Amino acid sequence: MRTRAGRQRGWRCVCTGMLMGGMLVQSAWAGDTTALSWTISTGTCSVDSSAFATNLGGADPSSLIGRNWQTVLDKPLILKLTCSSGMTGGGRPVVTVAGAVTDSAAPWLFRDAGTGGGTSKGFGFVLKKLSEAGGNQPDVEVKQGEQLYVPKDPFDPNTMYYGVGEVLNGTYTIPLSAGVACGKTAWCEASKLAAGTVKASVTFTFAYK
Repeated sequence: MRTRAGRQRGWRCVCTGMLMGGMLVQSAWAGDTTALSWTISTGTCSVDSSAFATNLGGADPSSLIGRNWQTVLDKPLILKLTCSSGMTGGGRPVVTVAGAVTDSAAPWLFRDAGTGGGTSKGFGFVLKKLSEAGGNQPDVEVKQGEQLYVPKDPFDPNTMYYGVGEVLNGTYTIPLSAGVACGKTAWCEASKLAAGTVKASVTFTFAYK
């Protein structure tokens, strides 16, 4: 009996036959089906923002009254990406930002809904990018649902960003900052604000898109 075996990327095929008197004699049993399986890994990254100080402390909000996108209690919020290579599907590496906002007209002011957002009135958290080019929205302030780009140099405001078809493998950072604000000048009138606590939960999800 003569056996020939071949192997290619996760699957194995064994071909057999019986040679008798110069003739190839095939077995008379029913055909058999072999299921071939091969997993193609997709490139992905885990996102870690645990280094951020979740409690920013207290501050006097009077400096925000009548001011346009002024912030207080600004702290660095560094997203750390740990990535493994793989197929990207032709997409671009991005981190999507999701969280509740104070109002649909204010998608840059993050604040949990209802009483979960704290006891203050009119305040929320604003996240800021390294530059306006750091995401698919034109403002330096991060918008709910925005896709953040991964910078090639996280310390250079004029840096280039990883684009379509570029695969991440290793560790990367996306530098942001977070602070408390009331938004546009019209939203920051004293009559529309009240002191108290403010809370927000923001989720960062990586994908190639």
